[in-house]
Amino acid sequence: MPKVILACFLYGVLFGSSSCLVSCGPLLASYILGTEKNILKSLLTYALFSLGRVCVYLALSLVVFFLGRFSLERILGAYTGYVFLLGGGFIFLVGMLICLGKMRDSGLCRLLSKNILQYDKKSIFALGIIIGLSPCAPLLAIFSYLALVAKTWFLALLYSLFFGLGTFFSALLFFPLLAATTQQFLFLKKPILAKILSFGSGLILIFLGISMLTKFF
Repeated sequence: MPKVILACFLYGVLFGSSSCLVSCGPLLASYILGTEKNILKSLLTYALFSLGRVCVYLALSLVVFFLGRFSLERILGAYTGYVFLLGGGFIFLVGMLICLGKMRDSGLCRLLSKNILQYDKKSIFALGIIIGLSPCAPLLAIFSYLALVAKTWFLALLYSLFFGLGTFFSALLFFPLLAATTQQFLFLKKPILAKILSFGSGLILIFLGISMLTKFF
């Protein structure tokens, strides 16, 4: 069992440094740059986002263990469109709020900004869940492997947990750290460049949100 646990952790590190890096890295970096978070808040954002994904991984591993991969694919296929709709809409909204800047300090924009950007713990956790519910083919293959080697549902959960921990300690971790460090440096040295970078990050999030929404339509 220890060898399998280590293998799951290493699979997580590899996955987080490859497929996950491409899909989640730009999203996290843009969000952190756009919301101008410091290093500590960036790590908290990353931890909450990762926790949301890991919770989904635990649930998906049980589905694969009891029902099989093809059943999981059928279930996800039935609801993936709604996942893209919610995720894309949320990312688009965040991008719009960031681009509005000071103009979001009144009315509905102020309320949305307060709940989504300022006090964003629940929203970033929910975003992690949404991203976790749109797994790619390599991730489904990994869950199939976990279900194959796990003899009990508890082991399936344990293996998926260590896989999730591996994704957390992967190269993906450097994205929020680099984004926060860059934002803080520019804010101290070149505040105007920091604002421009924040606005550009908002545009990237708008583009990412639209790209996800097109998968629904």
